[in-house]
Amino acid sequence: MRTLKALIHLKRLPEIGLCRTATRQWLKLTACYLGFPVRMPFDIQLKTGRFRFSTLADVRTFWCVFFSRIYGVKETDRLIVDAGANIGSFTLYALLQAPQSCVIAIEPAPDTCSRLRELLEEHGLSERCTIHQAALGSQIGTTTIDLTPESQFRSTGTGSTCVPVFTLDAVVRHAEVDMLKLDIEGAEYSVLAEDSPRCLRQVQRISMEFHPNGSLAELTAPLERAGLKCISVRDDGNAYGLALFERVSVSEFEPEQRQTAKAQAAAA
Repeated sequence: MRTLKALIHLKRLPEIGLCRTATRQWLKLTACYLGFPVRMPFDIQLKTGRFRFSTLADVRTFWCVFFSRIYGVKETDRLIVDAGANIGSFTLYALLQAPQSCVIAIEPAPDTCSRLRELLEEHGLSERCTIHQAALGSQIGTTTIDLTPESQFRSTGTGSTCVPVFTLDAVVRHAEVDMLKLDIEGAEYSVLAEDSPRCLRQVQRISMEFHPNGSLAELTAPLERAGLKCISVRDDGNAYGLALFERVSVSEFEPEQRQTAKAQAAAA
C-alpha cells in the first residue's frame, strides 16, 4: 500500500512543480491535496491575489483546474462560459490563462456566488467577468437549491432557496463561444437536449463533467449534430467523468470517427 501511494505521488510531481511556481504556500497546499492534515480555512497568495480554501473540496477543485489542468483553456480564447462556476476556481484560471478573454460565469447558489464575486475583486478581474446568479435549465423559470451540502455537491431541484433558471440560449444569445465548461450536477442532460442547434453551433469547444443521470451517448448526440466531436472521455467510475468536445467540419468528421466517438460514449 505504501509503495502504491508513493507511485501515485510520483505521478503528481509535474503538478507539484506547477504548484510550487504558483504560490509560496505550495507545501501547505500540496500536503492538503495529498491527504495530510491541514487546518482549514487557509489562504494562499497567487501573483494576482489571495485564494481562500474553506473545505477539502475547494482544494481538490482548485488543484484539478490549476495544476492537473483538466480543462483546456487556450491563450487566444476570447469568450469562455463557466456553467457551474462554484467559488470561481475555473473562472479565475480562465481569465489568467487567456489574458484577452471575458468569462460569463453562471452559479445558482447565492453564498457561493458571493465568494465568486469577492475572488474576482481580490484579483482585479471583475470587469472581465459577467456573473449570472442562476441555474442552467431546459427553460427559463425558477427552481430551488439546498445550501446545506458543501458547495461542490449542490444540485438544483432540492432544498428551499429559490433561484432563477436561464437557458444556455438566453445566456449565449448570438455570441461566438470559444469554450464552454459545463459542470451542473446532472442538469447537462436536459440543458443539451433542449438547447437549439444554433446555440450549440456557436460553441467551439466543450469540457463537460457528466453525472449518472443518463448515458454519455445522450449527451454526445445533440453535440455531434451541431458539429462537435467527442475527442476524449475520462471515466471516473459510477457513471461520473469528464468528456471533451471540439468543433470539426462536416467533411472532417468521417463515419469511422463518428463510430469511435459513439463507442467511447457508450462505454462510459
